[in-house]
Amino acid sequence: MQQDLENPSKYNFGKALVELGYDKEFLFLGKHNAFHLQERSDLVKGILSKNLKLGNWKEVIDIVYGGIGGADQLYDGDRRNLDRDIIKSAKKNEACIRDLYDHQRRLLKEKNGECLLFSLAANLPSTDEDFMDVTGNIGDSPFFKDAVMSERRKRVYHRIVAKKAVDNGNFRRAFYHYSEVDKKDKINELFDKDLSEKDVNSNTLVEIALTDTENSKSKLKKLIVMDKVSPIQEFRLYK
Repeated sequence: MQQDLENPSKYNFGKALVELGYDKEFLFLGKHNAFHLQERSDLVKGILSKNLKLGNWKEVIDIVYGGIGGADQLYDGDRRNLDRDIIKSAKKNEACIRDLYDHQRRLLKEKNGECLLFSLAANLPSTDEDFMDVTGNIGDSPFFKDAVMSERRKRVYHRIVAKKAVDNGNFRRAFYHYSEVDKKDKINELFDKDLSEKDVNSNTLVEIALTDTENSKSKLKKLIVMDKVSPIQEFRLYK
């Protein structure tokens, strides 16, 4: 976390407050208001920098997005870089998305932190259920309605859910989300993966086969030959 400082002493003082475990209380009580504006800004930078180094990325979310002691206004660095540093700190300390508390998820949504929330969900270990649960907090926010970025974000969302669903063995969900972004190559891979499973989802296999117009007959025949469909399904397919 690179800093442009006018008051290194206040920056170091902020770091010391973190080491003492007194940083959030110091800001909450407004004790930093005894300093000049730029001194307060550099103190906040020191607090954030030390917390990130120690892996306290959730505390940084509380301080900045929660605006403790006006920290959101006092921080004059690049917020996008700060968000990236939060993600780096979380990844370095092997965090998972379940570590993010409910109030922090709500906070990010309410304080225009949807991009950080989405990036944390995308970059930290999670199941498809976890990812959908966290990104569900974004809800009807402008994040997925941005005139320029919304379509790209939706495609990224579907690809991430699909990949995590495959990793979690939920091929039906993966099929749905890959279909949303027309990833035919991934859908074909799903067919082979599901086919190799001991407990296959025959309905999903049939749906995948039917969507592949060029190879649907051969795929359906494979399902029947390998006895991967029920007698009723087989009868309907023959019809």
